[in-house]
Amino acid sequence: MKNPNRIPANTRRAPKFLFAATAALVLAACQPTLTEWTESESPKAIEVERLTGSLSLALAGSDLSADQADRIDSFLSRQGNLFNLRVTLAGQADDSLAAVRQFLVARGVRPSHISRGTAAVTAGNVEIAAERYVAAPPSCPDWSNANILDGANTNSSNFGCATASNLARMVADPRDLVVGRSLAPASGTTAAAAVGRYNTDQVKQLPTSRYSATTE
Repeated sequence: MKNPNRIPANTRRAPKFLFAATAALVLAACQPTLTEWTESESPKAIEVERLTGSLSLALAGSDLSADQADRIDSFLSRQGNLFNLRVTLAGQADDSLAAVRQFLVARGVRPSHISRGTAAVTAGNVEIAAERYVAAPPSCPDWSNANILDGANTNSSNFGCATASNLARMVADPRDLVVGRSLAPASGTTAAAAVGRYNTDQVKQLPTSRYSATTE
């Protein structure tokens, strides 16, 4: 005979399932909502652009005419900062190339940035090819995503703006941001001597700075 006061087993377990489901909903509501914004949507990268230009001169010998000098000056004025300008000279006459090179150096082009090219040039002509790099800072400030109430603890959209902007404006040669400079030749004798002093516990002491201060 069945007990009329007995509660079915599946009925007794129902509150437990309801409690678990309710707790899951509560915990889900407490979880921080991940932002849909990502740093890839607003990168703080410096854009470096390579610009080139060329000028061809019909030059006989080592004498530049006034018109040719004006043409070179006009060409250089369009290149911007001559400190970063790299020039390649191509031609068949050594005296003509030397004359143009001397003129460029006198105008402010660094001698180490002038090289001789191997491009085929018509006899009697000198080809001047210029290359320079320009750094463009990112668009700053960028407050498209202010993470004041961001529970995901992600970076602000303005993160890195100041660093990238300052670097783009301060770098002496933007080409360094693309291709690093090679190290200058080092003295092996000097470097080996330093290692020898270290191994024999005879390291040179750093010089002592001496200064005096006066108060008026």
